[in-house]
Amino acid sequence: MLISCLHCSLYPLICLCLLYLVLFLNTPTSQTPPMFASTPYQEPKLEPPVVLVHISDIHLSHFTPTDVFETFLNTTMPKIAPALVLSSGDLTDAKRAKNRRMGGIQPEEFQTYANLLKKYGWYDPLRWIDLRGNHDVYGVHGYDAPENFFRTYGVQRDAYDTSAIVEHPLPTPTLPFGRSRIIAMDVAHHYGLEAHVFGRL
Repeated sequence: MLISCLHCSLYPLICLCLLYLVLFLNTPTSQTPPMFASTPYQEPKLEPPVVLVHISDIHLSHFTPTDVFETFLNTTMPKIAPALVLSSGDLTDAKRAKNRRMGGIQPEEFQTYANLLKKYGWYDPLRWIDLRGNHDVYGVHGYDAPENFFRTYGVQRDAYDTSAIVEHPLPTPTLPFGRSRIIAMDVAHHYGLEAHVFGRL
């Protein structure tokens, strides 16, 4: 009977202690964070992307207007705002007559190519890497030949002869390596034919 009475008298006290512990542990204080407190989600900090543009086969021709290429330089490129442009060959069309397969280097086409890049601010070897294609060597008898007008008007005319590794400091100081290395490989024939469609590697 005595044990039973002690049990009954301690029961309310035990319940009060348990209630106190629950309330204490769930009450936020300046030193103790609330139980199961959720940390607010924070968006990860993203660096701005590095944009590179690759184009090919411009085929500027003295038989056709240049409005498509001009629109690309004047309208499309400012919207993309690339750090670097890779133009991989066939800068010019090099046809002797309209709708004819036989080719021949036309200096005015290379002049137009260089003038348009200068007009719209892209004639810059740190921002524009160009290469020759098979159309750019039609009838060219060697890289040092006077009819190789890429050596006169190409943006990369002073950077390499037929192939090179060009380093560019892209405007992204947070990149792990800081610099990019562009391997530019000119696979056009050393001695250009007048109607060939294959390169070499």
